[in-house]
Amino acid sequence: MAQLPTGIRSGDRRNGRGPGAGPGAGQGDRGGRGLREAGLLLLGALALYLLLALLSFHPGDPGWSRAGPGPVRNAGGAAGAWFADLAFFLFGWFAYLFPVGAAAAGWALYRGGRGGLGGPGPGWLWAVRLAGLA
Repeated sequence: MAQLPTGIRSGDRRNGRGPGAGPGAGQGDRGGRGLREAGLLLLGALALYLLLALLSFHPGDPGWSRAGPGPVRNAGGAAGAWFADLAFFLFGWFAYLFPVGAAAAGWALYRGGRGGLGGPGPGWLWAVRLAGLA
């Protein structure tokens, strides 16, 4: 039996040699990649919405700690005012980590668990690393 050069495996699609290296190789993952891209877009939009709600926070908005029929001045609407009020009340300036976390979760989802933010490891490890910064 012929020996393959070091680093090349039989049937390896990445090197262009092997049974599955034709023009249709890798098309079985098309649906999974599309779902990951959709997840990235949704979590990215959520991160932008949360950031917008936090940046446009107004203490006079009706929300979790203040009730009233006053106008909502938050760019995220009533839901954004509630989120910003509750997040700032519970977490203070650390509330700005929520949009960062949503964006990081979207990126980790898109990468498919192949080393999200800080290299190889489980998908939840980025949260531990992010918490270590605080």
